[in-house]
Amino acid sequence: TGTLTTNQMTAVSFVTLEGDSETINVVEHEVIGNSYNPVGSVTGIDRDETIRLPNGAVSEACRIMALCNDARLIGVDSTEDETTVQYEGEPTEASLLFLLEKLGPES
Repeated sequence: TGTLTTNQMTAVSFVTLEGDSETINVVEHEVIGNSYNPVGSVTGIDRDETIRLPNGAVSEACRIMALCNDARLIGVDSTEDETTVQYEGEPTEASLLFLLEKLGPES
């Protein structure tokens, strides 16, 4: 979802296919956290899943979001109430980088 007034896009959900060879379910996971702040999480997905399952669906999606992306995170803008990371590139691609930060392991 996005807004024209601030030129920011936000990933609000992450969808996976889960199940076995007989039954496949579409599962929507809510993205928690301010759009341009890498702090947050994705409901139902452990932050260390990309380490535990390097060939899993979440890891594959993360690789695609990172490699097929021309945006770059370039700096931090902090106030007393909020920290926002600045970016270069298209807002849609930047929103995927922030989603990656929320899916990846804690630093």
